[in-house]
Amino acid sequence: MEGCDLNKKEFRINRGINVLITSVGRRAPLVKVFKQAQKSVGRFFNGKVITVNADPYCAGLYVSDAFHIVPYVHDKDYIPTILGICQEEKIDLLVPTIDDELTIFAIHRDKFEEIGVKVVCSSLETAQICNNKLKTYEFFLKNNIPTPKTYPLNGRRSGFTHLKCPFILKPRDGRGSYGVFKISNKHEFELYKNTITDPIAQEYLTGREFTIDVLCNFEGMVIAVVPRERITVRAGVSDQGRTIKDWRLISYGTMIAQLLKITGPANIQGFTDGEKIAFTEINPRFSGGIPLTIAAGVDFPALLIRMTAGEKVEPMIGDFKENLMMLRYEMSVFREDLEDL
Repeated sequence: MEGCDLNKKEFRINRGINVLITSVGRRAPLVKVFKQAQKSVGRFFNGKVITVNADPYCAGLYVSDAFHIVPYVHDKDYIPTILGICQEEKIDLLVPTIDDELTIFAIHRDKFEEIGVKVVCSSLETAQICNNKLKTYEFFLKNNIPTPKTYPLNGRRSGFTHLKCPFILKPRDGRGSYGVFKISNKHEFELYKNTITDPIAQEYLTGREFTIDVLCNFEGMVIAVVPRERITVRAGVSDQGRTIKDWRLISYGTMIAQLLKITGPANIQGFTDGEKIAFTEINPRFSGGIPLTIAAGVDFPALLIRMTAGEKVEPMIGDFKENLMMLRYEMSVFREDLEDL
């Protein structure tokens, strides 16, 4: 039918952009910033933020406009269930939040696009590079991006003697700070190495830890790059942080996002001592510290909502408030209606 796409777009704008955030867990702050983004982009005020999770008792569910309990990510019914929810809730934008989901949604992205859902995830190849720390290391080396020496601990390299202490022991396919240990001697190495599946050893870095928040549009164009110092980190997430307008980091962040053809958000981590820079990992998803980037004037959720509605968003690289500090604290959600879940 002629004009069908235009009518669909006009209907979408009139009713607002509906967002689905998956594996929401403790990510209540991410839900809240998406709800704030709906209000900040005035004409999309009627859009809803829906969440899903396998655990009915996670806080993130109860700060959204509506929620659904779903199977675990690796369950065979997970994708069919999410597809059904997207149709039921008239979802326009789907936001995965955990590393385990990125490859799954990359594989099935076409199924969502067929029903009009934009999925905020990069390609399968990009997800596989980023989710595997050894492949990330090889990507850095191939593109002459500074990175600490990294060794797989298998075969000839399964021993301790060739490693210089201190070093970092971590899982090849890991997320956050889970299973990451600083090794200072052979005793610690023997204690921790068998607790990690497919461990790798990485040169220990000193200096200031940083994250670069990057946002690309659905065609892979870099829209925004915001570096921030990770002053204190708890469970892999910044508790205290500060935005830093370091143009070397902005340049590297832009280059890495372009090389990987990132779609949507990514966070790139590393260390700097003021002179040298070294990159350690790339996560093609929202970072836990994204509220700081938003407060600094770069509202990733609002930009994604505008792009989903078909607006052309111009690049704003380096356009953010410098030296803005974030000090985080815990909040609680209280309910009296959860006994029967």
